[in-house]
Amino acid sequence: MLKRSPHLLPRPSPLATWLLLLLLALLAPLPATALQVRVATYNIENGTGTTDSPKFAALSNTLYRINADIICFQELQSSTFDNWQTLADGLGYDYTATSTLGPFAGSHYTGYYSRYPIVASTNITSPPDTKELTRSPFRVTIQIPGAKNPLVLWNMHHKASDATVDKFRRSVEAYRIIQDINAYCAANPTHTEYIFAGDLNADCGKLSGTTPTWFNEPPASTQYPQTWVLGSDIPFPLRYAVFPTQCYANAGQGLVVLDPTHEGYPSRYYTRPASENRLDYVFLSPALHNSSLGAPQSEVYYSATDAGGGLPKRGSPLPAGASTNSSDHLPIIVDIHMADATPAGVTTHGVPIAWYQSFGLTPPAGKTWNDLDTLPSASGTPYWQQYYAGLNPTDPTALFMFQDITLDTGQTLGLEWFGGTHGPATPYTIQATTNLINGTWTTITTVPRQNGAHTWTNALPSDQILYYRLWIPLP
Repeated sequence: MLKRSPHLLPRPSPLATWLLLLLLALLAPLPATALQVRVATYNIENGTGTTDSPKFAALSNTLYRINADIICFQELQSSTFDNWQTLADGLGYDYTATSTLGPFAGSHYTGYYSRYPIVASTNITSPPDTKELTRSPFRVTIQIPGAKNPLVLWNMHHKASDATVDKFRRSVEAYRIIQDINAYCAANPTHTEYIFAGDLNADCGKLSGTTPTWFNEPPASTQYPQTWVLGSDIPFPLRYAVFPTQCYANAGQGLVVLDPTHEGYPSRYYTRPASENRLDYVFLSPALHNSSLGAPQSEVYYSATDAGGGLPKRGSPLPAGASTNSSDHLPIIVDIHMADATPAGVTTHGVPIAWYQSFGLTPPAGKTWNDLDTLPSASGTPYWQQYYAGLNPTDPTALFMFQDITLDTGQTLGLEWFGGTHGPATPYTIQATTNLINGTWTTITTVPRQNGAHTWTNALPSDQILYYRLWIPLP
C-alpha cells in the first residue's frame, strides 16, 4: 500500500462534489521467480531393466521422488535404451542425450535427462593415434529459461578397480577431461556456471597408504588392455591423489566438490551401500558454489533413510528397499541457483535492471532481481512502485502521495502531489467516476511528469458526486 495524504476535507453538503483520492492504481504484483535448478547424478547399474521389472518400477519411483530438472546417468545400456526413453517420457523429460561408446566401455554409456533444451553435446576423446579412455566423458550445454548464461555439464564414469594401473588410467582420463574443461572455459569465458559429476570410482575418504600422489611414469603392468595407447603429450609427473577432489580442483575457473550426506545422518557420505564407499561426486564452478542468489544444497538420496526431511522431494517417502532395487549406487541431488538474465532484461514487475543499476542497487545476498522489486526502498515503498511513480528509490523522502488538497468556495478543486521523472515517461492520469463499486473510470486529463511538485486545478459541477484517482497505467 502507498502512503495516503494526511489532509482531510470538510464534510460536504449533498450537492457538493465528494472527493475520494486514490493515490495509485496499479495492476496486482506479479510473482517473483527464482532460477533454482535441481541436478542429479546417478549410476543406475546396467541399464533400466525391462519395463515390467521390479528394477524399472523402483527406478521410476526413485526418479519421481528426487524430482531433478537435469539427471546425469552412468551405466546406460544399448539393450535398454528404448526403456530409458520410455521412462523419460513417463516422467516428463522432453530432452535426452546419450554418449558414444568409449574404447573400453563394454556396454556402458552415459546420458542425460533434462526438462530444458539441450542445445549442444560433445563426446570427449583422446588425441588421434591414442586409446586411453575407458568410457567417453560427455559434455552438454543446457539453456535454462530466464538464465543469463547456459548451464554446462560434464558427465563421467571413470575406470574402476584399485590396482596401481587402474589409478594411473583414472589420472589420464582426468587429464583429458580437465583439458576439455580448460579449453571450453577459455573459448566461452562468460559460461561461468558449470558442473562436473559422475561415478568417479574412488573414495576420497579411504585412500590407502600405497596411493601415489603423483605418477612419474606409466606403471609397469600386464593389466593394460592390449590396444591401450598413451598419448605422447601426457605430462609427467601426473597428479593422482587426492583423487578426485584435488585432482579436479583447478579445472577451468575452478571446481569445488560438494559433500552431500544422507538425510538424518550428517556424517554418512557413501553412495554405494554394499561397500559403504563414496564413489559418486558433484563438483560446482565457483560461480555456482559461491552464488549470491543462494548456497547450493545437496543430499545423497537413500530410501532407507527417507523420512520426509532433507531437501524437498515429490510425493511420499518410498519403501526402504526402493534404492537397492533400483541400483547398487545412490543418486546425489543438488539444488543450485542460476544468475538471472541481466542486465539486458527486466524483472517480473517490468522494472529494467538498468534502472536499479543506475542507483547502485543490487539484490541482497540470497535474493534475485525479481525479489528486489517487492523489497522496501529507502522511503519504505516497494521498489517497483517507486519505479512507476518515477521516484528516486534511494531518497527516504520520495513518496508518491498528495501533498495538498484544496476545495475552494467557488467549487474549484486543487490537487498537489509529489512525483518524478526517474521512471517511465508516460504522464500521470487523473480519472473520475460516479460509482466506486461498478462505475466506469473516465480520464479527465493527463499531467506531464516533472521532478517535485505537480499541481492540477479544475472547476467542478455543483450537482454531482465524483470520486477521483491519480492513476499510473502499467505497460
